[in-house]
Amino acid sequence: MIRKFLVVSKHMYISATKVDEDQGSILNVDLFMPLETYWDIQHQLKKADYIIASKGEHADVQAIYRTICRRAAPYAVFENDRNWLIKRSGTS
Repeated sequence: MIRKFLVVSKHMYISATKVDEDQGSILNVDLFMPLETYWDIQHQLKKADYIIASKGEHADVQAIYRTICRRAAPYAVFENDRNWLIKRSGTS
């Protein structure tokens, strides 16, 4: 198991440390997950970054972000973060 933070701002990314939330537009989701899940989320984030860099469809990026939220939700440490991820994934 590995502990990482899913940082949600304009774009999503994984961080080893908590990012300062003073700006108000940043959310840190504390995750404690298996390595396989971590690598899967990292792979999805790379796909989203590629689509963004190549000026691809916004809907494709949002679909990937929903997949990431769905994948990360069971491993959120705090229940309010878990509920936010479930709501964001569109499975509620």
